[in-house]
Parts: sequence; structure tokens; C-alpha cells
Amino acid sequence: MARVTARLAAAVDSVLVEAGLTLDQWRVLTYLRGHDGATMSELSGVLSVTGPTLTRVVDRLTTAALAHRNIDPGDRRRVLVQLAPRGRALVTELRPRVAEAESRVLGAVPGPERADLADALRRMLT
Repeated sequence: MARVTARLAAAVDSVLVEAGLTLDQWRVLTYLRGHDGATMSELSGVLSVTGPTLTRVVDRLTTAALAHRNIDPGDRRRVLVQLAPRGRALVTELRPRVAEAESRVLGAVPGPERADLADALRRMLT
């Protein structure tokens, strides 16, 4: 499983490097695409990234105008990280290429083992 995971990360990374993104930045962008903003605590917990690492990732995304920080209207003490229009467009553009890279790696895993791997990964992520 470790080898497949490493190959998946390398395949996805090859697509992301062309766009100037890291895997952590991609994970934040794709999470934000499915949500109307998230707190740093939420992102850190869901993505299993430490606070300092996440701060650097979000700082780079905001500098590149791919995400932005806003005050949470429901609780002005909290800051929400939200996907910027440019970030949404980039995710939309890269998503098919990332999926293709993932498919190439997973396609090399035999059918029954692929299903077992997918089940194991799903359990690990929940």
C-alpha cells in the first residue's frame, strides 16, 4: 500500500508542479471547492496538516490569489479560508489531469486488489 500511495503522490505531483502547486496546496483547494469556506482548525483536522504547515500553505494560496481569508459572518472572531475565483478555475482545469494520473497508477493494480485498496484507503480517510 505504501508503494501505491507513493506512486499516486508522485503521479499527482507531476501534474501539480506544472501548475506551481504542492500536494498540500491542491488538497486545500479541492477541499475548499466542495465547501463554502473553512476555518483553519477545520482544514487542519480534515487534511491532517499541522497548524504551522497549513498557515504556510494558505499564505501561499492567498499570495497567488487562489484563496482568500474572510471574517466569519457568524462569528467575527473566526477567519474563514475561501476559494477565490482563480482558485476555482484552476481546480476545474487540473481536476481531469489529476484524475487521469491517479487512474494510470491505480490501473496497474489488479481488479480485486484495486477494490481492496480503495476500501482500505476509504477506511483510513474516515
